[in-house]
Amino acid sequence: MDDIAKIRAFNRFYTQRMGLFSPDYGGSGMNLTALRIFYEIGAQDGATARQIARALDLDEGYISRILKGFERSGWISRKPSERDARQKQLKLTDTGRRKFHEFVDRMAVEVQKRLDGADAGRVARALARAAKAFDPPAPVEFRDLAPGDAGWVVKRHAETYYADYRFDSGMEILVMQIMAAFLPVQGRSGNRGFIAHRGDRRLGSIFCMGTNDPALAQLRLFFLEPEARGMGLGTRLMQACLDHARAAGFRRMTLMTLETQVVARALYARFGFSLTESTPGRHFGSEGVQEIWDIVL
Repeated sequence: MDDIAKIRAFNRFYTQRMGLFSPDYGGSGMNLTALRIFYEIGAQDGATARQIARALDLDEGYISRILKGFERSGWISRKPSERDARQKQLKLTDTGRRKFHEFVDRMAVEVQKRLDGADAGRVARALARAAKAFDPPAPVEFRDLAPGDAGWVVKRHAETYYADYRFDSGMEILVMQIMAAFLPVQGRSGNRGFIAHRGDRRLGSIFCMGTNDPALAQLRLFFLEPEARGMGLGTRLMQACLDHARAAGFRRMTLMTLETQVVARALYARFGFSLTESTPGRHFGSEGVQEIWDIVL
């Protein structure tokens, strides 16, 4: 089931579980939409019908019909808005205020009943996380290595390459060796690692590492979290690494990959790398072809 289907399935579950389509929600004599309108009048104290329509994304004509019912019940009064005499401010009457508090208490009981023994705290925390997920994502930014990043690079390479290709522990050992060689020299002689992150969530990495040849750099540990693929982040990481290599004075760059890394290989070619060496053999517990790609900077 894809993400959209999961969201739709939850909508169906939640509306049924909470009785949101009931014409008499919680014994109030109103459906949930009318209750929401009544609640907004009490909560905003002086809002106009237009403001409530915009807040609830409802048609003003539909709201007007519901408001007339509230007036007939003696729950609300209207008076011209101080800002726009064409609009009427909605206020609860004394009767309406008593009804408002009655409904607030009744709805709390109704929700508790609908939970039917579920952990209210757990549900509330999960819904808060769901609401937060609707916020626009923070921008993806790059930074140098911080404490804990090296362990993350090792861990996520090992986990992801095992999940995708069933690579054995040789992958984890290799990445540990690369990180052990890099950490003592980072920030010197052009050695630099980039960590892509969104807030406190790491999304990818790429490293520029020097060699015994002062003119030659290695591109290493290029990695993207599965959730970060397809959003152009790989291109940004590659560009940042190449720009740094040129600024650091390297004249050439080399990298090692495997023939199975189809997406990465296409990106290397797009940036001007050329395949210069292929070596069939057994790599990380699987038969495959190891490749060397080079570029003149």
